[in-house]
Amino acid sequence: SRGLGDVYKRQTFSNSGGANVTLNGGAIQLGASSTGGNLAMTTTGAISQTATALTVTGTTVLDAGANAITLASATNDFGGSVSLTNSGAANHLSIQDLGALDFSGVSTAGNLTVQTGGALTDSGALVVGGTTSLTAGGSNITLDNGTNNFTGAVTTVSANNLTLVDTDAIVLGASSVGANLSVTAVGITQTATTVAVTGTTSLASGTGVITLGSAGNSFGGMTTFSNSGGANVTLNGGAIQLGASS
Repeated sequence: SRGLGDVYKRQTFSNSGGANVTLNGGAIQLGASSTGGNLAMTTTGAISQTATALTVTGTTVLDAGANAITLASATNDFGGSVSLTNSGAANHLSIQDLGALDFSGVSTAGNLTVQTGGALTDSGALVVGGTTSLTAGGSNITLDNGTNNFTGAVTTVSANNLTLVDTDAIVLGASSVGANLSVTAVGITQTATTVAVTGTTSLASGTGVITLGSAGNSFGGMTTFSNSGGANVTLNGGAIQLGASS
């Protein structure tokens, strides 16, 4: 355990048997490291890593203050839930996991970039002031916490089933969904890109509009929508088969 007054850069650690690791201080760059317990880091500088693996069997809680968190090694493995916190619109979050990844919480004014080799889930809320980029290959992305709030566009590079819930309006960036898409928000719109869904599409926008107006959109399976309060619905793309909608 180290204090917030400590200033140091590259750190490596290893332990086993459920023992925890706590690192506090200035900017910290992690080398190849592993713990059989939980990892907690609170810093006054950026949290980053070399091109090596970070393996955490337990939970991971990272707070970088007004600084970036960049843990983008393809061999990272977070066995427990992960919490990421920072501030400042220019300070972004980037994390990669070779397997499944669960967020117990995310809070950032910047951008969030996530890449996994397994399912991506949220046991806590994601609050992202910037854009969000999600990559899960052939695995499911289920970000269905009712207090999620994605302010910037949400781009999905790849996913099997994709579920997104936003307590407010949501903007979809370029999205590629190998199976089914489900979006629940108070207003659903898109950037000047395309949404491509192989399976079914379910859109629920409460009292908000639904505007997926790109001519390049592709909805392969049945599409359903619902909203209320006089809000309009616009769906453009190729062939569209509508299910029960209102």
